[in-house]
Amino acid sequence: MGGRGIAYGKALVNQMDRLDPGFADLIKRSAEYNLAAYLSAVQQRAAFANQVHSLFEQFDLLLMPTLPILPFSADGVAPEGYIGENGAVPWARWTPFTYPFNITGNPAASMPCGFSPSGLPIGLQVVGPRFADAEVLQFCAAFEALAPWDQHLPPLLTR
Repeated sequence: MGGRGIAYGKALVNQMDRLDPGFADLIKRSAEYNLAAYLSAVQQRAAFANQVHSLFEQFDLLLMPTLPILPFSADGVAPEGYIGENGAVPWARWTPFTYPFNITGNPAASMPCGFSPSGLPIGLQVVGPRFADAEVLQFCAAFEALAPWDQHLPPLLTR
């Protein structure tokens, strides 16, 4: 976010009321960082990416839950209890398994692997080494062939 805050922050300050509250909060927080802090974060990101990349010396793919929580209502912007001050959504609190791979540049896919007690899909995240997009998608296709989920429809909920 630091780079985006630097690039767009000044232009967006006058339009904060038109932005998603969580995004507006990120823009505000990005103003607190100087170039040295930003460059330090870039170095930390590179070190973290190297740690993740070393995992693939032992493993072909990483399999993990997509989220640490059960599915929430589609008409909500975040799970219950995860909306912060001023309506900001601290998405990193309820997506801790997905955003790290956006930071490291690893290909990842999420696909249903089961269903919650209410019948909603639960996600399996498949992560591959950098540039192994095809392998991630091939695994997903093979998993789906063994455990088809497209025939399962969640119950229709009415208000």
